Amino acid sequence: MNWKVLEAVAGKTGMIVDFGGGIKRDEDIRVVFEAGAKLATIGSVAVKQPELFLDGWSSTALKRSSWART
Repeated sequence: MNWKVLEAVAGKTGMIVDFGGGIKRDEDIRVVFEAGAKLATIGSVAVKQPELFLDGWSSTALKRSSWART
């Protein structure tokens, strides 16, 4: 996951960024939103680990706006 590039693009362009690729853990999704993404595209982990996606990350997504402000 190249969060430094994400941070640069989100911080300097003002664009609404949808980030995907390499998001596999709770920490990854937190970093994606902290780095400035407004959306996260979750691919294979949603299929391979549906319990993580449905149970864990659904509630995580609700917290993302507070991560972006910290």
